[in-house]
Amino acid sequence: MSLTGTSKNLAKPYHHGDLRQAALDVALTTVEQSGAANLSIRKVAEEVGVTHRALYRHFDSKARLLQEVLCEGFRLFNRQLLSANETPEAFASAYVDFAMEHPHLYALMMREPPGERSPEVMAAQAPVIAWMQRSFPSDDAAIQAWMVLHGGLSLAEAGVLQRRDKVRLRAFLLKIVANS
Repeated sequence: MSLTGTSKNLAKPYHHGDLRQAALDVALTTVEQSGAANLSIRKVAEEVGVTHRALYRHFDSKARLLQEVLCEGFRLFNRQLLSANETPEAFASAYVDFAMEHPHLYALMMREPPGERSPEVMAAQAPVIAWMQRSFPSDDAAIQAWMVLHGGLSLAEAGVLQRRDKVRLRAFLLKIVANS
């Protein structure tokens, strides 16, 4: 009972089967819906029903939480690739679909320079890179396709390309990759 006569349970007990995973799920959803800039440990903690200090036991900073979201993003992309054949067209199709279905997550995944990625992120990204390399006849062809896909998607997102609906943009990028 407080001095005002109302009762507040400030020490509300919280038991969670897997707080780390619950927090990661919330963080991923936040990034998916509104981008990495809107992610905060306090907001994630509030969403899962714990104090922000409780989350610091699992993620020592927002940067560390974002690293975990990056890992999950590459795992999601890899799972999407697993349903495709190892051909240039299938890789390009899966790449464009993933970027269009997960624009904020994709932006986060492509934002950080590879040399600055943690070993965990590099390990999560490795299957995607390997899949891409197997899908193209040479490393140069794979890099060229990646540049075309990423560049086209980035230009469309920035509004530089003439406004195209997603279906037309997808067809346009796949045509370029197929012809290279």
